[in-house]
Amino acid sequence: MMKAEKTSLLLIALALWQVNKMPPTEAAKRETSNQRIHQSKTLADWNFLSKYAGRSTNELLRDKNFVSLLKAIAPVRNNLVESGSSLIDSTFDRMGGPPDSIKLVENRYAIVSASMNNFAPAKCLLLCDLVGKKGLIALTDGEEWPSLYLISKQYDALSDCPPLFQSELTDWLNRERVPLLSRVYVSKKGIGKREEFDKLNSLSKLIEKQADYKLYERRADLLAESGRLRESIKDYDKVIELCPADNKLTISRAYAARATALKSDNKLQEALSDLDQAIKLNPCSYEAASYFARRAMIYELLNDTERAHSDFDAAIKANKGYPGYLQRALFFHRLNQNDKAMADLNEELKRCGSYLKPKVLRTKAEILVCQDKLSEGLQAIDQAIKLEPSSKEAIMLEKQIKKRLNSK
Repeated sequence: MMKAEKTSLLLIALALWQVNKMPPTEAAKRETSNQRIHQSKTLADWNFLSKYAGRSTNELLRDKNFVSLLKAIAPVRNNLVESGSSLIDSTFDRMGGPPDSIKLVENRYAIVSASMNNFAPAKCLLLCDLVGKKGLIALTDGEEWPSLYLISKQYDALSDCPPLFQSELTDWLNRERVPLLSRVYVSKKGIGKREEFDKLNSLSKLIEKQADYKLYERRADLLAESGRLRESIKDYDKVIELCPADNKLTISRAYAARATALKSDNKLQEALSDLDQAIKLNPCSYEAASYFARRAMIYELLNDTERAHSDFDAAIKANKGYPGYLQRALFFHRLNQNDKAMADLNEELKRCGSYLKPKVLRTKAEILVCQDKLSEGLQAIDQAIKLEPSSKEAIMLEKQIKKRLNSK
């Protein structure tokens, strides 16, 4: 055998060995990517879409012309919607989720949509003019507050698209209940200016179109996070009213969140009533533990320390993962029962994860300082700083302890 032939055979064997050694998922991804690369970049006839009218999007994905269609519409851009993915890959992946039936309007316009399985915010809409051979892709990323990408080689702006495309896009966004954070147009000319949206306004527009308990819940949470607790109460009312009765988790969360808003408005008895309902609906979970702790704090405000103590105990029993010992330690500290507080903090340190330890150590240091045990307090706060060097509260407390030690 000639030396050149031997070399060639060795190279082939090496290539086969590398493919066989490749992890199955990586090999499948590489194969799919290669198939897409080798598809023709030009698509002479877009009418193949018409035969899929009324059929599932998943059937269309198996057609060899589909990737060529996407290439005809989408400009070549990588890492825009998702890191490591082209616009074509992002579109194809979203089309592989729960499908809709493909629509054909006026025997000319094809409308295709789907969303990624188990990843609701990632959605896609494909609009095609089969006669004019022009298309528009609308897709969202997978973020909680999604951005919308409008993609087309044929249209430079949404205003250039047929009115049907614009109305279908609006209907789709409303139907899919997508509260947009931003929108950007990607055409042959490049990436356009990103248009930013106000979260609250985006949700309110969707609610005007379609009252839905999930949208009310998101808006209520957003209002509460923004400090607009009183305004959030009406939306939590709507969640409780509209949510299906068997969805006890969502209803219990709405009761508990409304209780927090009512507490801030000094409506303590109403807040207690809401927490009673939240606990009844969700008696054995992490959320229930937090509900017990919240109710305990209201009892404490009402000077009912016995019931408050009982609820802090209940929070500890309800869920081992909830920082119940820390909450009860703070309660004991407020009662000036610092020995009991220290015992609970030491117990919490045995149980809690690394994310919580700096806070527990900082609390321990604060109580030790109150007891004038400055050296022990300094030791605790130094441990907290080692775990969380950027904590301004811990650094400030360390300075205060050292100052007091130096003044003695």
